[in-house]
Amino acid sequence: MFRRIQPGAIAVCILLLLAAAHFAPVAGQVSEPEIRAHARVFPDVGAGLIGIKRDAAGRYYIAASPATKVLILSADGKSVGEIPGTAAKEPVPPDPKRNPKIVFAADFDVDSSGHVLVADRGANNVKIFAADGSLAGVIPIPAPTSVAALSGSELAVTSLRYHWLMGIYGYGGTLVRAIGDPGDFAHGAGAQHSTDLGRVSSDAAGNLYYVFLFLPEPTVRRFDRFGFAGSEIALEEFAAAARHHELFSDSDDNPRPARTQISALAVDSATQEIWIAIGNELRRFDKNGLPIGSYRTLSPTGAPLSAKAILVEPDRLLLGTEAWGIFDFVKPEKGSANPSAH
Repeated sequence: MFRRIQPGAIAVCILLLLAAAHFAPVAGQVSEPEIRAHARVFPDVGAGLIGIKRDAAGRYYIAASPATKVLILSADGKSVGEIPGTAAKEPVPPDPKRNPKIVFAADFDVDSSGHVLVADRGANNVKIFAADGSLAGVIPIPAPTSVAALSGSELAVTSLRYHWLMGIYGYGGTLVRAIGDPGDFAHGAGAQHSTDLGRVSSDAAGNLYYVFLFLPEPTVRRFDRFGFAGSEIALEEFAAAARHHELFSDSDDNPRPARTQISALAVDSATQEIWIAIGNELRRFDKNGLPIGSYRTLSPTGAPLSAKAILVEPDRLLLGTEAWGIFDFVKPEKGSANPSAH
């Protein structure tokens, strides 16, 4: 005969199980090795970072608030120019296709020949600047959000107004092809997010990396330049951690945490390794999307450092932050940490 369990005892058991679940480790919370920044670099670059790039000659390109220009710095950090060039200081031409001024740079990229591509969301276009800072072309695109250079004088761009993931344009302004029906990829995105699904980056081999903003978990999908989907990196453990914290929120008066998102992505031009930042966690993957390293990023003083932009160099990483500027890290060995300050 089974003994009848009293309702009160059942309630106590349920409470004990919930408490155990609340304090138990969840995916995404395991302790990872820490890497500490060596120093802050480019001290003239402050808050509001948009992005950082480097060209084949070793010059750095940096955009930050108020996002009306792209700074050009030498390898040792000295200013050597800016985008737009001096022509932007002349009277503004009435033809918008000849107006070099940047209203608000949501994103930018640099191609192999030194052209600077700027997604000017404030002007509803993508501006193409020659290496000398002069305006080489303007492509009308409503509310562009990100841009990535491709070979063959082509670029990929995302927009708040697109009904596909991204468009591929020639530098002359012709839409060459559209990539990605959102319904095929963004099953976790609500209808209210269908016009702002994600951001695009590229690598030297011509691959495109699309970061989905509104899937249930942070996700990166790789495409080739013709739109054929390849590997996918989906970080499900962050979605599990988010659901855990929402389940055990203190009260309805406290806002639930925002859904975890990928804040920065970069690809190593030499190895095609993929680096992804989520808050102050930095994930490293090989070119096929297999994990090969995971780190917690810290400032030189040991404070958590969350990356807004990543630049991968042969012997170091540059991580740009929203509020603190840009920091350099010694690139860790695969699967290991670089824990000490230098």
